[in-house]
Amino acid sequence: MVHFNFKTSKSKPLTICFLLVFLASCNYSDQHQKKEKIMSSNKEMATYVIEREAKGVGNSTPAELKAISRESNSAIEEMGPGIQWIHSYVVGDKTYCVYKAMDKSIINDHAEKVGAPAQSISKVSAIIGPDTEK
Repeated sequence: MVHFNFKTSKSKPLTICFLLVFLASCNYSDQHQKKEKIMSSNKEMATYVIEREAKGVGNSTPAELKAISRESNSAIEEMGPGIQWIHSYVVGDKTYCVYKAMDKSIINDHAEKVGAPAQSISKVSAIIGPDTEK
């Protein structure tokens, strides 16, 4: 704990100002450290493609897809910064989801939480596209 011993009443405004700056800098430091931790964990996360069988998912209404998204986002929020949902492709009776995660087990935990088992989880080793040859 920090103690300040100012003897004159003239120093009260200075003391209050100093304390406010000190407390603000502590709060900034805490927030900055949390942000840095999340950013550094993102650097360490690998990209995964998850294949899920979901009968009839391709016929889902926009409202049903929003509900699925909401449930997934809620689970991810509870799980913390070790997992990030990028997007999913809905194709017939399957979804192909792209996630970033610290490891495969976190993706399995998420799948269990939302009741959407993964038929396969593949770690992406490279990403190529039309600009790869340039």
